[in-house]
Amino acid sequence: MTNNIQIILKTLQCLIDFVKSYYDYLGDFYADLWKATENFIRDKRRELAVPAIEIWNVIAIEDKDRASSRSEV
Repeated sequence: MTNNIQIILKTLQCLIDFVKSYYDYLGDFYADLWKATENFIRDKRRELAVPAIEIWNVIAIEDKDRASSRSEV
């Protein structure tokens, strides 16, 4: 694995942590986040696509959990 790919992977992993921590503030930045991750999601290299998809998976899980919490109240 090249050094550039390792840097990209670390960056995507940081974005996953960022999304988990700052979910409440992401609403205005979804378009920018998509621009930052879209090419990696479409990339043929699985090692780049998977963490990029995981960013959106984290968002979807949080959305689902919050919707479930609202419906229980």
